[in-house]
Amino acid sequence: MTSGRKFVSDFICVNKNELPKVVVIDIAFSGKTGWFVLEFNACWGAGLNGCKAVNVIDCIIDATINK
Repeated sequence: MTSGRKFVSDFICVNKNELPKVVVIDIAFSGKTGWFVLEFNACWGAGLNGCKAVNVIDCIIDATINK
């Protein structure tokens, strides 16, 4: 069985040109279908409540700049 980490790595490699520069990918596992992408979230919507902004500001900037 493929690990969740390998599933995500393979997914990103195959889809990197279609994904935003910064994204949080939530995955899940089903005994019937295997690993799957459950949802995508912007970095600022990924459980950052109460953290120091200096730790995530570069990620948020990259997620919000249109290039």
